Amino acid sequence: MGSRPIITVFGSSQPRRGDELYEASLEMGALLGRAGFRIETVCSSSVPFGLALPKWDGSILVRSLERLSVECARVWKTLFAYQFIVTARGMAAGKQT
Repeated sequence: MGSRPIITVFGSSQPRRGDELYEASLEMGALLGRAGFRIETVCSSSVPFGLALPKWDGSILVRSLERLSVECARVWKTLFAYQFIVTARGMAAGKQT
């Protein structure tokens, strides 16, 4: 792994092209690049049904809903993802593009 810094950013899946938050996310990506970071992963997270239904948290119903949410987000991220998780790692010196 080394000692290069890692940044993780959590963001909403709701902004659309032209929205202020969408434009801010593009700028954040550009700033990360200029600061010497490279995007390693972009993942989507499921809806936290256990938090919304605490009485049934851990039940087969909630686990099934969360699993369905994960699979739907894999197929159509912008419709089904709850949020996006982006991980960026500092590039080695001299490797910036």
